Amino acid sequence: MIAAVAPEAAAPSLASPEERLIRLQQTVSPSRLTLFLQCRLKFFFRYAAQIAKPTTPALPVGSSVHAVLKAWNKARWRQQPLTLKQLHEEYVKAWADADEPVTWEAGEEEIEKQTGWRLVETYFRESKIPVSLKPDAVEVPVETDLRAHGLPVLIGVLDLVQGGRIIDFKTSSTTPNAEKVAQRAESDEDCCWVLGLRNSHDKTFPAGITAGASVSVCDNLSFSGEVKLARKHTTHITRDLPRLVQSAVGKLMDRWHHRIPASRSANSPGSRIAPCMTSSCAPPMLGCVRTS
Repeated sequence: MIAAVAPEAAAPSLASPEERLIRLQQTVSPSRLTLFLQCRLKFFFRYAAQIAKPTTPALPVGSSVHAVLKAWNKARWRQQPLTLKQLHEEYVKAWADADEPVTWEAGEEEIEKQTGWRLVETYFRESKIPVSLKPDAVEVPVETDLRAHGLPVLIGVLDLVQGGRIIDFKTSSTTPNAEKVAQRAESDEDCCWVLGLRNSHDKTFPAGITAGASVSVCDNLSFSGEVKLARKHTTHITRDLPRLVQSAVGKLMDRWHHRIPASRSANSPGSRIAPCMTSSCAPPMLGCVRTS
């Protein structure tokens, strides 16, 4: 997974609305794309209108934990492992250097600070990654030009590449549950299409159906998907709805069948991730190369 780049809505920008739109069309991050698919109105508020929101305690916890793991992985790559005391010093420094101010309740900051460090200790205890195991790459900036597909340049950062696997670090307020993870993975494999429905009791807008791999039906009236159909509340609406559902699913299947051959070609055994540049003072950059 490609990691989110950096919080992009910390403070309102002095740029004009036209300049913001130009910047949004130049590059896009995975986190920005995800937000757009979840709720377009929320995307507009955060990135176009740049309405700032209060910083929560989760931000300094996440950024400080991330800073420690980054220092630990870079030290492993340089074959100069850090002690637990040195890692704790990195954590304290990262916490003190946090850019976003947080309004803390009495005693809350120390509690959150201890919680973050306990997360770090738990990771080192449970991951059991040998200190001598050198990563393939650490904190690698990547980008892919998607303008041929109607999208801006996709940018991101790979937190860690270990044994050919891309690893993205995320902190969570809940304890991971193995059963839920397995259920989520099974659901992702078994279910590719989602059907969204919207109706209006007072008939102010038509009944709608949307379908696709990423569907949004939000209480702020955001209604989007790969295929979207609507029907006015006239006499024979109940008669026509089954036909509309069938039409939506049919259009969706046509779209996906066109994508499958290209997807299979891109994921063929001839594609692999391999080092394309190394440096004595920085981890190697990774590129996607084609091998025969």
